[in-house]
Amino acid sequence: MSVKDGKKPLSKKPAPAMINADQVFGNPLQIPKDLQDELDSQNLVARWISADVVYKGGGYHPKRWSPYKRKNVTQSMTEFGLGRDPEGVIRRGDLILGVKTKDAAELQKAYLNQKADRATGINQEKADEMRRFARDSNINATIHEGYDDNE
Repeated sequence: MSVKDGKKPLSKKPAPAMINADQVFGNPLQIPKDLQDELDSQNLVARWISADVVYKGGGYHPKRWSPYKRKNVTQSMTEFGLGRDPEGVIRRGDLILGVKTKDAAELQKAYLNQKADRATGINQEKADEMRRFARDSNINATIHEGYDDNE
């Protein structure tokens, strides 16, 4: 290790330990293992959904996620006073745990992938169309795809 003017090179200094927020405060949106096992046994996939959207829709979510209610939940009056839901709904702030069957979740994911695939390459197609138009109209123009310059 070479020392220049009494200083070590940066490459030889130890990197500071990186601490993330989850290590300090925990992740409130992480589903506990016992609950995840319960969902897996029922062939369900979970996702946090907005309670406001569900309540404004009268219990209906536009993407067909259903609020999950745990069965056989017993709680004391103290727990009820602390905001625990007596119906077994799992809450985190203004979010509630929603579920779908694994088949329905896979179908939704396939739909979203199909939608994303349709949008892939649309910028290039439109730019090529504009280049053809400019060439056919004898217009000297530079056509860019997206926000970055083509280099």
